[in-house]
Amino acid sequence: MVIGGLLWLDVVENGKGNFEASNTGRFLKYYGLFPYVMIIWSNTMSLIRYVQGYLTVLFRSINEALQPLLQQAMKKVNEYIPQLVEYLQIIGNFIMQLMTNVVSFLQTNVFVGPLSPENLRRVTKEALSFIWTNILAGVEKLYTVIESYLVSSKN
Repeated sequence: MVIGGLLWLDVVENGKGNFEASNTGRFLKYYGLFPYVMIIWSNTMSLIRYVQGYLTVLFRSINEALQPLLQQAMKKVNEYIPQLVEYLQIIGNFIMQLMTNVVSFLQTNVFVGPLSPENLRRVTKEALSFIWTNILAGVEKLYTVIESYLVSSKN
């Protein structure tokens, strides 16, 4: 997920919404891998759409088959523990209040100053730029070492 987020940030920030213009896209094009990555991406998305359609039908049929059992189970639960719904609502309200307090605390005490979203975004962008620059330099260095080795091995 982190890699996906970094790729998305690269496409949005550096490619202005265009994958081919992003640092990742330019890197892949430079080394001739871009068409292959696009084929893999297209096939992966087709597979995801197929699986999603299949799972939708599968889960719908499972849900329809389990509805009578779930209704009977709820009747039994309500018969033996009539306050269960109230207890669950109390617990849910407590969790919501707790999460609201946590988010409020983070917004007012943690994500300010050096941890503000603007600073985190800037630092992430600088780090990605530094990483891409060093990856490209390292690949170029590796390419020249391999090329010089191949040339010297022919002699």
